[in-house]
Amino acid sequence: MQDKRELHEIKELIRLGKEKGFLTYDEVNDALPSDVFLPDEIDDLMIMFGEMDIEIIDFPDEADLVKSAQQATPAGEEEEQSYDLESWEGLDDPIMIYLRDMGAVPLLTPEDEVKIATKIEQGEARIREVLLQTPLLAYEVIDIGVRLREGELRVREVTQDLGEATEGDLDRLEAFHLNRVLTLIQQIEALCKEQMDLCRRLQETPPDSPQREVLSAQKRLCQARMTAHLRALNLRREIFDRTVQKLERAIQRFQREPDAGDGRRE
Repeated sequence: MQDKRELHEIKELIRLGKEKGFLTYDEVNDALPSDVFLPDEIDDLMIMFGEMDIEIIDFPDEADLVKSAQQATPAGEEEEQSYDLESWEGLDDPIMIYLRDMGAVPLLTPEDEVKIATKIEQGEARIREVLLQTPLLAYEVIDIGVRLREGELRVREVTQDLGEATEGDLDRLEAFHLNRVLTLIQQIEALCKEQMDLCRRLQETPPDSPQREVLSAQKRLCQARMTAHLRALNLRREIFDRTVQKLERAIQRFQREPDAGDGRRE
């Protein structure tokens, strides 16, 4: 059982069996053909199904009898199953050990899967929103503009605005979006320079000077405009992922060399 497809079939049988509480012999035979699985291996799997309380029946009509028998078992008479590795003679195959242990872990319900997927999406959205307000993403976009102008990148690799366009429409759409994207990137680059100039002027302005409040307001406005331009690009997820990786490397470098914060970009 070294083939990944065979492992997938066994996992699918376990999932189906735990969901229904039973499997039919036809289902087992279809998933575990005798010309692929040795008889000893099939026997071991049948034992494993029994330990997982998955009944093997001849016909689906017997399912009601299985469920009735399970419901008729008085509370407290069920003994807690303990999966002792030493008690499984002949099951020294790592795949079998993995499957046996996996069977002891409750499967996610559809509701659990939806909740987890929703949390992941919400977390990714928060990360994107934070990155849209960081100079690091702006610098990444400026570098992308250079590569676009030099033909190293296609617009479809930068923005999601092309959607699910067919191959025939891509060239026409790319020509349109290329001008729009490059214009936005030029504006972002100009805003980056303006923000750097405002930061320099703020550092040179005395703390008690009324001019600091004016400069700070201009800096916030500049950042807001830059964020709006970055959001308008509708960047692909890969660009955010790449920016996060660069940020992680920068943090790791800073942790190794605290005095290396000289503002250099990767």
